Amino acid sequence: MALSFTTSDGGTSYIDDDTLLAWIDETGSEDLKDPNYPLFGLGGCVIDAKRYAAEVQSPWQKIKKDIFGGATSLHATDLKATPDQIAALSKFFDYRGFGRVASILPVSANIAPTLENYETCAYALGLRIAKVSAAFRYNSVVLIVESSERGDPLAEKWLSRISILREYESGRKEEVPMRHFFLPKQLNEPGLEVADFIAHTAGREGRARLRGKESVKDFKHVFHPRNPRLSEFLYITQADSISGEMTPVTTE
Repeated sequence: MALSFTTSDGGTSYIDDDTLLAWIDETGSEDLKDPNYPLFGLGGCVIDAKRYAAEVQSPWQKIKKDIFGGATSLHATDLKATPDQIAALSKFFDYRGFGRVASILPVSANIAPTLENYETCAYALGLRIAKVSAAFRYNSVVLIVESSERGDPLAEKWLSRISILREYESGRKEEVPMRHFFLPKQLNEPGLEVADFIAHTAGREGRARLRGKESVKDFKHVFHPRNPRLSEFLYITQADSISGEMTPVTTE
């Protein structure tokens, strides 16, 4: 059964079952000027539309109802969780069969002056989505981005340039149909809330690495699921162009 969402411009977007969904949120500011959080990143969850309800939507809503007292929204930045709540979230990220992707650009990264920070992260995220997408069957891709007044123009410019090529045994390559739309945060859609947790965790991990500290505890749960094919994290240290892979400290 097709999914439908009311987009930030008031329209309705319909999605077929054979579509791959990439829910995307950001962390930090692309100008890298915040001294307490000198990085920018994009992250999110990837799942085929046919299994979105079973793997993301329903279990996330159940956590909000049963573990967080019927909370209407759940966002990582505002979270003050009890041990039981942390355990429930950890189990969700450990066992659910959705992809989790992120690209983090710290202020220390050496990128070419011709590249913009958002552009660099968007391209790197596209590579992560392409790799994780191999774990799913799909005929098209939809990027679903959390809407913001500041971020929408940048997302429109750079995320719209993400593309995935499908290569056949004959050697022929074909670009997978792809589109994007924006959803307001106020909808409290589980896909965007899960993307928020992924982007937030990736940002905290990036800040820890930038400061030479140990990995943050929740990084293990979010980016080390039972199926390693479902996780792609990139901490960018250098980018000379967007024609090749960025050089990571680690790719986990």
